[in-house]
Amino acid sequence: MLFTDIVSSTELLSARVDSVLMKHSGSRVKHTGDGVFALFDGPTKAARCGLELALALARAAFPFAPVFTWANAIGAATSGAAWRCTSVPG
Repeated sequence: MLFTDIVSSTELLSARVDSVLMKHSGSRVKHTGDGVFALFDGPTKAARCGLELALALARAAFPFAPVFTWANAIGAATSGAAWRCTSVPG
């Protein structure tokens, strides 16, 4: 999983975010404003995507805006439209 929050960027970043997600085989599940919730088939892909996204945005149009990304190796589950983190069976 990957969550992002990019300050003041909704319209300008949608295409760039989707491009980086596709490159790392991620799929956008939900977005709220400029925040994105995406799923990946492994935590390494999520972490690499988050790093690339943060660097690309810092270099491009948003060197002045903080970009927060975090990856989570815990599972995710859905109930209708609502998503939540789940623990991975050990």
